[in-house]
Amino acid sequence: MSVSRFLHFSSKYRSTSTREALTLLLTRRVPSNRTQAVRYSKSTKHDLHPVSPPQSESSRSRGGVYAVPAVLLGFAGIAAFFHYNDERRAVPKGDQGDSRNRNIVCGPIIGGPFTLVNKEKQTVTERNFLGNWVLLYFGYTSSPDIGPEQVQLMAKATDILESKQNLKILPVFVTIDPQRDTPSQLRAYLEG
Repeated sequence: MSVSRFLHFSSKYRSTSTREALTLLLTRRVPSNRTQAVRYSKSTKHDLHPVSPPQSESSRSRGGVYAVPAVLLGFAGIAAFFHYNDERRAVPKGDQGDSRNRNIVCGPIIGGPFTLVNKEKQTVTERNFLGNWVLLYFGYTSSPDIGPEQVQLMAKATDILESKQNLKILPVFVTIDPQRDTPSQLRAYLEG
């Protein structure tokens, strides 16, 4: 029973006796939805029309109606974002689309003909290395981190492989700074 109804009856019937006021408070003015208005003596054992309990406002919350579509819409948005992001970053292959607006991305070219200049200023090509195991080392002579110690370590490794495995390994140092690394500097670096 609500408090406002209690206050209404308590102020309206103050002059009446306590017993009458209590009787008025406990009687219902409106028939309840939870009781049947039919006579129970005539009712059957299995009621054909059962009375369902009234649903409260909390059980019929409106948030539940919107929660499932909102979650589904959120998942669809995230999936669309990832799909669009992947498509945007994809590199087209073959002859797809306009070639003027496309950047050509090629992988590294491995193998093929090349020419080098050795420390005696002689030209060396790929034909000079055919039939040999070659250990390529790329670097430069002015490196503060990797110095002649690394070259000596590789020379020691090739000596071990040649003595224990009977492999002929040809170590080749290729400079990545040919403007500063002259053949005379390379000779001093490799011998040092």
